[in-house]
Amino acid sequence: MPNLRLTRLAAAFLVIAAMSQQLPAQQPVKNSAVDVGAFVKEIMALDLKDGRTHLAMWLPYEFFVAATLSDGKLPKATVEKNLEFLIPYITLFVQTSIKQPSGIDVYGDEKEVRARAFLRLSDGSEISPLEQVPPSVTAMMSALKVLITAEGDAGSANMHILIFPATARGQKIVDTSRKDQLTLVLKANPRFKETSFTWRTPFDSTVSVPDCPRCKAGMSAKWSHCPYCGQKLPHR
Repeated sequence: MPNLRLTRLAAAFLVIAAMSQQLPAQQPVKNSAVDVGAFVKEIMALDLKDGRTHLAMWLPYEFFVAATLSDGKLPKATVEKNLEFLIPYITLFVQTSIKQPSGIDVYGDEKEVRARAFLRLSDGSEISPLEQVPPSVTAMMSALKVLITAEGDAGSANMHILIFPATARGQKIVDTSRKDQLTLVLKANPRFKETSFTWRTPFDSTVSVPDCPRCKAGMSAKWSHCPYCGQKLPHR
């Protein structure tokens, strides 16, 4: 079940984020609250068509920070410093599968997933996953992989980690501080049709978004106008 695996995945993120802490705290620290569960909903994506499942999850730097801050042991500035080695990279988890007539899922292995995956930039160019990353990034992702696969099921074992550069030609691939987007494309092959996922920023989980000034409905930081009454939203 994809939702169950995503729940375990989110729990693993919380554990590994806590492992990134380098300095002990003497007492709880008050940080701005981020709803990590809501954040997970923003960064996960699922496509189900014709018995084929594509599941993807973008792990932005801001998510690792939010997950680490959730236990209140370190101040935000310390957490951001401890995790800054993740900033030059875009981390994605990808799983693909095909439902057999018997009901059994057959999963795409890492080689197949890596061969299909690329980031599509606004100019149409493509960025492939990196083959090598620094030891600090490798260590964190390896620990995540161990936690995810601890259940021993095939779905968890075939949740593959892809690391991309965060910049191309000297420019950020996605700027999470403003209205922008990140697009992952999984190319077609003999077993799967081409599938793409697009995440839009900024994240509602990390910014304060006032209600619509006219109809008072809850708004998204990604919107320029209220979808319910058409009111132009301030500062968007």
